[in-house]
Amino acid sequence: MAQLNPLVSRRRGASVRERMHITLQHLAVGVLMVSWLNPFAGGPTPSAVPWLVSAACFSVFLIFVLASRVDAVAAIGTALLAAAVVSSAIGLVQYFGAAAAFAPWINTPSAGEAFANLRQRNQFATLTAIGMV
Repeated sequence: MAQLNPLVSRRRGASVRERMHITLQHLAVGVLMVSWLNPFAGGPTPSAVPWLVSAACFSVFLIFVLASRVDAVAAIGTALLAAAVVSSAIGLVQYFGAAAAFAPWINTPSAGEAFANLRQRNQFATLTAIGMV
C-alpha cells in the first residue's frame, strides 16, 4: 500500500540509507517549525531575536536540502501543518488562561486572548489558515 506522506514511510526492510533519509526529513521539518514556535523575543529590539532564529533555521534547512536531497516541498508543507496544529493548541491554552503554567515556553496574554507564540493575532490567523489548506 502506497504511503500518502513520504515523511512517514516505514516500510519493513528499509535500508539504513532510506531510514537516514527519513530521519533527515524529520529533522528538516523540526528545524522549520522552530521559526514559528520560538517563544523568545526581548531586548531593545524585540523583532531581532525571532528574525535571527528564522534566518538560522532557514540556513540549516537549506543545508539539509542541498547536502542530503531532502524533499523541500514535502518538508515545508509538513512543517506548516505541524506548526499550525501546535500553534492552535498553544492558542487554546492561552485563550483559557492556562499559559502561565507553561511560561517561558508559551507567551502569556490575558485570558480570552490567543496568538500562540507569534505575538500577533493576524499572524496566528494566517498560520492556522495555511495549515488548513
